[in-house]
Amino acid sequence: MGENRDYNHLPDVESCNMFLGVKSQHPYVNIVDFSKIPKGNLVPNKIGVYAIMLHWYDNVVDGEPSAHLYFQAPCEKQQHSGSILQPYNGWLLIFSPELAKNTLLSSRLHEYPFFSNPHNNIIHLHYEEMVMIQNCMRSILEELSNNNDKFSERILAAGIAVILNISMRYYEREYCNDNISPAKKILLRLNRLLSDHLLHPTNKHKTIPTVASCAHELNLSPNYLGDAIRKSCNITAQEYIRSILMREAKHQLQYSQYTISEIAYNLGFKYPHHLTRVFKKETGETPVEFRKRIHKRDK
Repeated sequence: MGENRDYNHLPDVESCNMFLGVKSQHPYVNIVDFSKIPKGNLVPNKIGVYAIMLHWYDNVVDGEPSAHLYFQAPCEKQQHSGSILQPYNGWLLIFSPELAKNTLLSSRLHEYPFFSNPHNNIIHLHYEEMVMIQNCMRSILEELSNNNDKFSERILAAGIAVILNISMRYYEREYCNDNISPAKKILLRLNRLLSDHLLHPTNKHKTIPTVASCAHELNLSPNYLGDAIRKSCNITAQEYIRSILMREAKHQLQYSQYTISEIAYNLGFKYPHHLTRVFKKETGETPVEFRKRIHKRDK
């Protein structure tokens, strides 16, 4: 159960709750204690919502539990081995893009590299850091237990933002220090560049990023950039850039009201049929077919 379950069956928080066998407390947010998940249930490695997983094994390393944070963007397959499964201690925070859309969190989600890059979505935690994240999750859980009112979504989004900002501190310690390989540093710089591209307003000068254009922005040669991405991700730089664009295309097709043409221009494609051609090559279906299937499923 779980690993071969198609994430398309779990498009929102309530369907995830049903799958895991836990009670829904809010349509857009939930926190799950792993010990409360019925035995044998797994957290699928693809779901249609944002997920932050804090877990620690019972074994102790250097006097501390082995603790980690995992981050997952909607519809993005986890890169760790298999699904998150028992037995160990942990918490799962899931929240819908709908929550972000209704709050200040909306404009900031692209800033967090652990969501935009599935290859760098795991953070190792020290004991006191694990406790801090636990306390943040407990405060969100306490808010979920209150009666829902007009302030609830803003308070829940603020609590999630605290976790994300604290996580950025740990992320930079792990991925942005002198111990990181040169290839990994280049990957991080490329991720920031691609995030800026996606956030940049659509205009007639916006074009899709290429290996050459990204290398120019990063002051690297295309060959050097390509070698760095292959070392970090085991795929070509072109494949990596395309995967980022197609993930964003899927997100906008599923969660926005943009037309296919608008999505194409948002991403930097000069013509909508260029997006259609690339999208079908990557997914096996056109953007129209993808959106129809997703919307039919969600009815």
